[in-house]
Parts: sequence; structure tokens; C-alpha cells
Amino acid sequence: MTERDPDGQGSSPYDEPTEQIELPVTRANEPYPAEGDTGAYGYAPYRSDKAGQDEAARFDEDLEETEQIPTLRKRPVTGSAGTGQVVRDDVADQDTDVVGAPSAHTTRIPAGVVDRDDFHREYGPPPRYDDDDDFALRGPAEPEPIEPLVTEVPARRGTLDLGLLLLRVGVGLIAMAHGSQKLFGWWNGPRLSGFEDYLLNAANTNIGFSSDAAKPLAILGALSETIGGLMLVLGLLTPIAGSAVLGVMTVAAAYKATLAGGVWFFAADPDFTGGGIEYELFLGLAAAVIILTGPGRISLDFGRGWATRPFIGSVAWLIVGIAAPVAIWFLFNGTNPFESPGNPTQ
Repeated sequence: MTERDPDGQGSSPYDEPTEQIELPVTRANEPYPAEGDTGAYGYAPYRSDKAGQDEAARFDEDLEETEQIPTLRKRPVTGSAGTGQVVRDDVADQDTDVVGAPSAHTTRIPAGVVDRDDFHREYGPPPRYDDDDDFALRGPAEPEPIEPLVTEVPARRGTLDLGLLLLRVGVGLIAMAHGSQKLFGWWNGPRLSGFEDYLLNAANTNIGFSSDAAKPLAILGALSETIGGLMLVLGLLTPIAGSAVLGVMTVAAAYKATLAGGVWFFAADPDFTGGGIEYELFLGLAAAVIILTGPGRISLDFGRGWATRPFIGSVAWLIVGIAAPVAIWFLFNGTNPFESPGNPTQ
């Protein structure tokens, strides 16, 4: 009882606690309430007079915007439970699939006095309906799939990078030394002029390079050995550097076999005055290995893909390192190293 309502009737449902009312009871042989009984439950003051009915109508409109309270109907129940139980039949006359509902369309609750708050506490929040007004129950929203966090764990390489460093430095220094002999004349080298004469092969010009191409090829060969060897030591643009060294060694092996009058393997052989091609063959194969394996992480190319996982690009540079010297040989020399007459012996 409040000061605004001395009679204790409660002029508004918000002034006093809600009253509990009994649900309308129908006969046991009637599956639904009799005509005139809606089966709705609510607050007693709303059904007292016309003003109360208007207030109830406004309350129902507000309720539709916030939540839907299912209609309770009483119908006979067979089985051990017997009669006298209220059955919540939200979709009694509809063929509707219930999405996410834990039970069937109906939920049994004890008969007798039902309070809205007690009903919600006992049986959970009322069902919600979708926007198409087809009264199909919606289940709980499915959570969005969470993409797993994928982190790339670097593979253990052991001593691989250290081994590649030693291979690169060894091949690069040897190539630099021979290129410096031709380019600068270091270590009793022939310089560019002497290297050009070597390509012309004054002893038998028929198996030497053409006079027009001798000087450019001398410069190209000396630079390829020197700069290519330096880039191998640093691990900088390694596939290109390896391709340059491989090309020089391919031309050198073919020219050496041509001047000797045949292909021979051992470089130092007293019975074979022209010398073999084991040195050129070894450096060429080592350069090809570096192209295919990459320089490793101990290099200036450590952030590049070809440093640890060479693929198509490295294979392409390997092909260039073989195809380019073959093309140069056929264009500017053309001698068959296996059938060459060789230089005349002294």
C-alpha cells in the first residue's frame, strides 16, 4: 500500500508488486480454452474496468517491442502425469522447425498459480520470432568461426648455413684470383692484352676465337670471374653470380679441350701436354650447386627467397649459365672440342 493508493488497489502495475492470478481452467475433454477465455495471464487490475483494459493494451504494445510471453493453454495430458498440467504450446497449429530449441514445441510447467517472473526464472527467457512474422522459433546465434593463428616456425638448419658460407667463399676467392690475373695482371697474370692473344690462339687461329670477338670476350670473361667471385663471397645476388662463374668455366673447359686436341680430365698429366679440365669442371659444378642451394642465411641475400628456398628463379639462372656460354662458343668459335686437331706440338 502506498500514499497514492490508500485503498490498496494499485493504480499502476509499477506501484505495487505483481499479483499472482490463477489461469483459466477448462474442462478435461476440451483441448483448448472455451470461447471467451484467451488463456492469457497478466495483472489483475488490467481486467477490472475499461481504463484497466486500455492500460493493459498499452502495456501489451510495449511488451511486443521488448519481449514475447508465450500463451499458456491447458489441455489434457496422458500418461503418468495425468491431467491438471498447463502446457506451453507456442506453435501448436503450425508445422515449424525449432532451431536450437532444447526440447519439442511444447514445454510442460506446473499448473496453478503462475507469475511472469517465476516463469522466466524457471523456464528461461521467452522465445523470439524472426522478422518475417512466420512464428518460427530462432535458436541461439551460431558463433563466428575463429581462424587459428598460424605462426611459421623457422626450420632448424644446423650447420647448413656455415657449410654454404665456406663453399661460397672458396669458389668465390678462386674465381676472383683468376679474374684478377686477367683483369689487372696480378700474380703474374696476362692482363687483358695477354688474355686477348690467348683467345685468338696465334699457334692455330683456325681453332681460336674470331678476331672481332676476342677483345670483348676477354673483357667479359675477366669481369665475370672477378665480379662474380666477389659476389659469391659476399652472398649478394648469388644466383646471378653463380651463373657468371659457371658460364666462364664452361667456355674455359671447352677451349682448353680444343687447344689440347681432345677432352682429358686430369690437369697435371705428363703424358697429356694440353692438360685436363678437372679444375674448370670442379668450379663449374660448385657454382651450379650454389645456384641450386642458395647462399644460406650467412650472406647479404639472407632476406631473399633464394637464400634458403631457391626455386624457379634459381633454375632459370642455372639454365642461363649453361646456355649463354654454349651460344657464345658456337657463334665465335664453332670448333668441336672432341674432334679438334689441337695446337701443334713443339
